[in-house]
Amino acid sequence: MSLTAVAAAVFALGSGDYHIAAPNVIRALTGGGDEGDRLVVRELRLPRVVTALAVGAALALAGAASQSLVRNPLGSPDMLGFTQGAATGALLAVVAGGGSAALA
Repeated sequence: MSLTAVAAAVFALGSGDYHIAAPNVIRALTGGGDEGDRLVVRELRLPRVVTALAVGAALALAGAASQSLVRNPLGSPDMLGFTQGAATGALLAVVAGGGSAALA
């Protein structure tokens, strides 16, 4: 699973408007390669990829804690009221004027 995460991270670091091949991404991470590639990979894309990995790990931890709290490995979010809380938050966002028009 960690090999898949590393492969996805290298893919994310290389994809975008300025495409960088995987070997060049690895060179940029190790300090070699083109100056432009190093700038794009290290300064622009790497912080986003690291943040995405950290958020994914935090969500996995929260899910594991939630399932151990209800002592049911197949426990659904409605058991603790998460679904109702999310629906209430979405309703408040729409009523407060942050509906889909804010996303357009």
